[in-house]
Amino acid sequence: VVDWKTNQRQTADPLQLALYRLAWAELHEIEVERVQASFYYVRSDEVVSYDDLPGRVELEQQLMAERAAPSVPAPSVTASGPGA
Repeated sequence: VVDWKTNQRQTADPLQLALYRLAWAELHEIEVERVQASFYYVRSDEVVSYDDLPGRVELEQQLMAERAAPSVPAPSVTASGPGA
């Protein structure tokens, strides 16, 4: 799986690549470990590959942990000044 990126800097999240890799593997009914995944940064002509992308179980655990983590409330905004 190759995810082409057009941004200047290499800031793509490997979690996104792991999800694409899992989806492709399950769609084709093969083991996720058999699927290689990389980002291709067009502007710099560089390929970034990962050997340690998580599989289904690890992805589920990571996403469930993030979901269970308490969310930080947004700071309250108090209107002030004319017309507030």
